[in-house]
Amino acid sequence: MAKLRVGIVGIKPSGMAAHRARNVLANPECELAGLCCRTERIVKEMCATLGGKPFTNYDEMAASPEIDAICVSIRNRLHYPMAKKALEGGKHVLVEYPMVTRLEEFDELLDLARQKGLVIHHGLNVRHETLYKWLEEALGRIGEPISI
Repeated sequence: MAKLRVGIVGIKPSGMAAHRARNVLANPECELAGLCCRTERIVKEMCATLGGKPFTNYDEMAASPEIDAICVSIRNRLHYPMAKKALEGGKHVLVEYPMVTRLEEFDELLDLARQKGLVIHHGLNVRHETLYKWLEEALGRIGEPISI
């Protein structure tokens, strides 16, 4: 099976997008195919460190045949238009929390994903994050949890 080629928008040296990029790199079923930031210097530095093709134009990333899925990790007010553009471009989408700011936007994105046979998901689920994997492995050593 081919690897899922992931693009991440909103990349910078720290923050959730960089964290998502490291998780993509750690997943053997995924490939970090592209990173997007308006600042050319930043995106080139991040691609030199993490890999992937640098994009300074989100429309180009959303339309790229080299990308299967996009992680939208940018200002909340841009979640809806960027997720919509990705779905229109035939991409699966992971949108950081909150996915949108209005219920109507959520309904529209969900309908669009269903029509195109794509997956859209919010980025609040952390069960596959590095910290939780470490905690799962450490349970036998640290004893029974009293709160999660």
